[in-house]
Amino acid sequence: MLQTVKVNIEGYTDREVARARRAHELYHIIDAPDMRLMKQVSPWITNSPVTTENTNIAIKIFGPDVDTAKGKGTRQKSKEIIDDYIEIPSQLYERNNCVILCIDIMYINKCIFLTGIDKSIRHRSCIPLNSRRGEEITVIKINSST
Repeated sequence: MLQTVKVNIEGYTDREVARARRAHELYHIIDAPDMRLMKQVSPWITNSPVTTENTNIAIKIFGPDVDTAKGKGTRQKSKEIIDDYIEIPSQLYERNNCVILCIDIMYINKCIFLTGIDKSIRHRSCIPLNSRRGEEITVIKINSST
């Protein structure tokens, strides 16, 4: 259910709403820190009429600040890419130089598996996966320069 500021103001006096607005303004003036930090910092600001109670009311009325929350996320570090080249014996490469690999994701009792079959040498494989995310599915590069 969507709650608006108008609905959230109900039940508070005009004086409490005015103090909550002051706390909300101070929240933006001091570069919008985390609300827990705002509660700790506001009593230490000289000549500030904002108290912890005013901050609590501002949180209940205005809710989390979407604009500042959007800019505070960090990008996760990507995983290192490691090339796992497998050296293939020349006899095997000469006999099977055209490899057709068919892969798919299948589910067995809500468990995810990456399954594959090679059409030329008829090798089957089935690997369990934790999720369907792209990072989870790896492709082995075969060094065909031999």
